[in-house]
Amino acid sequence: MIQLLAPIVPYVTDAIYQALFASAGKRVHLGPWPEPAKRWVDDQAERIGEELLAVATAVRRYKTARSLRLGSELAGLGLASDDLELQEVLREARADLTGVTRARELIVGEELPVGWEILETDGSVAVAVQE
Repeated sequence: MIQLLAPIVPYVTDAIYQALFASAGKRVHLGPWPEPAKRWVDDQAERIGEELLAVATAVRRYKTARSLRLGSELAGLGLASDDLELQEVLREARADLTGVTRARELIVGEELPVGWEILETDGSVAVAVQE
């Protein structure tokens, strides 16, 4: 934590570092940056996170283009994907997706609901909304 704060508050972090590691003669600004543990890297989780972010971004663009407040409710949010595993993850993320998009109803499947407005998205999940 001290190393991460060092660029922001250099004098304070150096004083703390010296107090903790003075016997080793180390300086906080000369040490290497912390490396993330390899066990924390999860490519699948990152891919899912990117898909969820793409859905939220598409809905936010839709609301902005129509001069709607980001907190305004939508009647429904439809998500479609051919990937059954991704569909299940989207269903599990129901609380997050409806909270971020303010949708009262979430429909996840292989096809989007008929008659809903299809949104442009950066992810592989197709997105549609109903106001």
